Amino acid sequence: MPDRKDKKFTKENLSDFSKRNNVQAFEEFEPEWVKMSEIEAKTQPWFWPGIIPSSTLTLFGGRGGIGKSLLLLYLASKTSSGEAFHAGGIEHKLSKGSVILLSAEDDAEQQIKPKLVAMNADCEKINLLTSKIGSISGKKKFIELTNDLNILENKIKELHDVKLIIIDPITYFIGDLRDNYNCDVANFLQSLICLAKKYDIAVILNKHLRKSSTGVKGVSAAVDEVGGAGAWTNTPRRSWLITNHPEEPLIKIITKMKDNIGSQENECLGYKITPVKILQNNSSIETTTLCWLQEMQRISAEDAVNETTYEKSKLQYAIDYIFAYLKENGQSVVAHICEKALKKGIKEKTFRRATVEIEENHTHMVKLEKGIRGAKIYSLTN
Repeated sequence: MPDRKDKKFTKENLSDFSKRNNVQAFEEFEPEWVKMSEIEAKTQPWFWPGIIPSSTLTLFGGRGGIGKSLLLLYLASKTSSGEAFHAGGIEHKLSKGSVILLSAEDDAEQQIKPKLVAMNADCEKINLLTSKIGSISGKKKFIELTNDLNILENKIKELHDVKLIIIDPITYFIGDLRDNYNCDVANFLQSLICLAKKYDIAVILNKHLRKSSTGVKGVSAAVDEVGGAGAWTNTPRRSWLITNHPEEPLIKIITKMKDNIGSQENECLGYKITPVKILQNNSSIETTTLCWLQEMQRISAEDAVNETTYEKSKLQYAIDYIFAYLKENGQSVVAHICEKALKKGIKEKTFRRATVEIEENHTHMVKLEKGIRGAKIYSLTN
């Protein structure tokens, strides 16, 4: 190994020296100071307006098998084709361009390609990177983004129009990075942010939740459910929880865990996974696709991972709705209020529990009378 005291390391030979000698080459870092008067204020660019920003990172967190990868492939397909879609009652459109996909858990032939075909992807625009191959041994291994970020950058330069990079899941592509050390993770993610910002690309990282997580009680915040260091959720511009709806497991929801762009809302998008068949080379192949729900789902990330909090939240929402309805419409039959509440997404069981709660604990605010045919009639007290 060359004498480090006499060796002058440059940006050009630093990486080469490290690879040849299998050591961490020494590099000096100088502080970079910038006056805020020299910084130009800019608006946040968007890949998926209001949901996924561009020029930075977004994290998707959820349990294995929940449907995160299918959602990511759906985004890849709509990026490649430029096709608009309807979700939550409105039209959405992503930035059109090429996609770089890093996938570690799904088979390219039997899982990824059939799903992309079923979702009308332009597969010419989607570039899959699964591994790197040894020049001597021919062995395959996952790329390590801590050292191999140049592989992504070279592909970005080659394609010219990359709009989305998906890393699914991120933990397969970090080499020996210490997953639970905030400083290590934050420094690594900063390198991805610099790449995203340099080329105005949206980068989505998929990450699993903690294996030891119960997913029901005792969770203080949804971000605590994501495995590893807190930097995994705190460094990306937005972090989303992908999980089953607590009341309807067939519905998958996309709800905010962390957001430093806009505000936290309880309303979120929902989708279902639907089986389909595609025809390829005169063969019928069974696969799945994603179908968006046109009704917004009302549930926060904290509610989604905490059963007790969710029960209290949905009950209080129903109570508040009943009071708001009476204030706007005056004296009303319970059945009429219930009909309107169901259209707002309140379950009938929850509505009934809310009426019992009002009758038992809010008599100072509401009068209850018996109407025709025994119907209950509510009105606000004077």
